[in-house]
Amino acid sequence: MQNKVSSPKQYILYEILKNIAKGYEHWNRFDYRNAKNKIKNALDKAYQYIGYNIDSYYEPYEIHRNL
Repeated sequence: MQNKVSSPKQYILYEILKNIAKGYEHWNRFDYRNAKNKIKNALDKAYQYIGYNIDSYYEPYEIHRNL
């Protein structure tokens, strides 16, 4: 897949999907620690995409932290 990213928002979406795909690969190999890290990275990027400061609100931060 060629990486044709024309905007910062597109790049963040690309990073989200890439991390989810990598997490899925790790999960299928029963490598749950790395799968968790990839999903956490995808969540970080998703929060960045919507311009959400994860430290400013308690509930999503707790959900994110407990992954």
